[in-house]
Amino acid sequence: MQTANVKTYRQNLASFHQRVIDEHDPVIVTGPRDGDVVVLSLKDFESLNASLAVMRDKVTMESLRLAELRLAGESAPFKTMNDVFADVVES
Repeated sequence: MQTANVKTYRQNLASFHQRVIDEHDPVIVTGPRDGDVVVLSLKDFESLNASLAVMRDKVTMESLRLAELRLAGESAPFKTMNDVFADVVES
């Protein structure tokens, strides 16, 4: 992850923007006080939010935990991957 102060970021905006998009490499823009921000592509932001939504879903996370147990050879109350994701509603 790259870091730049506001002045440097402003002076090189196009370059930073292209790198964030092409390389999926966020930029931390440091402010003069505690106003630091992170710049990331919309695609990466949406992916991050989707991951967070899955992690917040207790039923899905429990299904994933049980799948890990099954793959490790421990007992779990399901037989197939369809059983693992049975709680996930398709949209």
